Formats: sequence, structure tokens, C-alpha cells
Amino acid sequence: MAHPTENAQPDDKQAKTDEYEQHWLEELDRVSYGLRELAAKAEEMRKYIIGRAFETQDWAKFIEEVRKRRDEKKADEKDATLNGKMAEMNLDE
Repeated sequence: MAHPTENAQPDDKQAKTDEYEQHWLEELDRVSYGLRELAAKAEEMRKYIIGRAFETQDWAKFIEEVRKRRDEKKADEKDATLNGKMAEMNLDE
């Protein structure tokens, strides 16, 4: 972006410089505000995640127990299936 003071007269040059600086100060303020907003949202999300982690510790244990019971049930069913197949093989012999 070309600086607006390149082809200006001395009085206009100062006015253009002031306008240019004002423009970029406003942009800086806008970006700074956006970054503060983003930081605030990130902090809210961090607190939410930490809170959910503490809330779900009991849920994690519960889910682990359910999975363990499910795996045990599958193992028992697999054993029953194998025992049934063994019994069928014994009958066939």
C-alpha cells in the first residue's frame, strides 16, 4: 500500500500523515479489541473444559465399568459358543 503522503504538498502532507496514522490507530484498536474478545472466549472455554473434566470423572469410571462388563459378557458368550461347538463336535464323533 502506497503511503498517501508521497505526492502531497507540505500542508496536505501533514494532514494526510495524520489521517493515515489515525486510520492505522483505529485499525490497531479494532484488532486489539478483537484479540481481547478472543482471549476472553478462550478463557471461558478453558474453564468449561476443566469443569467438564471434573464433572465427568465419575462418568469416566462408570463408562469404564460398563465397557468392562460388556467385554466380560462378550467373553462369556464366546466361551458358551465355543463350548456349544465342542459339544456338537463330540456328538458328531
